[in-house]
Amino acid sequence: MLKKALVILLIMFFFCLGAAMFLVKLYTLPSGSMAPNIEQGEKILLFKLAYGGERKPSPGEVVVFSVPGHPGRQLIKRVVAIAGERVGEKRGVLTINNEPVGERLRGSCWIKDNALTKQQACVYFSEKRGQARYRVIRDAPLRQGLGIKSAVVKEHHVYLLGDNRDNSMDSRHFGAVHEASIIGRVLGK
Repeated sequence: MLKKALVILLIMFFFCLGAAMFLVKLYTLPSGSMAPNIEQGEKILLFKLAYGGERKPSPGEVVVFSVPGHPGRQLIKRVVAIAGERVGEKRGVLTINNEPVGERLRGSCWIKDNALTKQQACVYFSEKRGQARYRVIRDAPLRQGLGIKSAVVKEHHVYLLGDNRDNSMDSRHFGAVHEASIIGRVLGK
């Protein structure tokens, strides 16, 4: 009887372990592109079955995705616009449907650059998309703009930006990303 219970317990343990490996993944952020919210080298938990069926990415969520045109390369970015929304910028502030979604905060900050060799002066902004309120940073002194070309996001696509706006390879470089390229949603760190 005890032997049978132990076998059942071991089977359940390995089943749960396998299910957990299928559903979630521990992911390490390779760069500083999501600072100040997720720092370079931080570990995050990725929910791989977050999307599908009727569930689509929402503005403000942080996702891991396969980079268009670069098989095997994955990045982590924030969803700032979804299908049908017009993404753009006005005076260096992100706009969605021609409305600013952020504002500059008082004060300044210092972050390590991607090479971790020096400190970089920065300026905080606060943004709100969907249910998420988060901080983004820009290099100081501020450059003219963000480099966002005004466009409407196509059906089944999302527009992704890093929270470290001046130091991120994102949709400004490779365009909106198809929802099928999203591997999962970040649950936390």
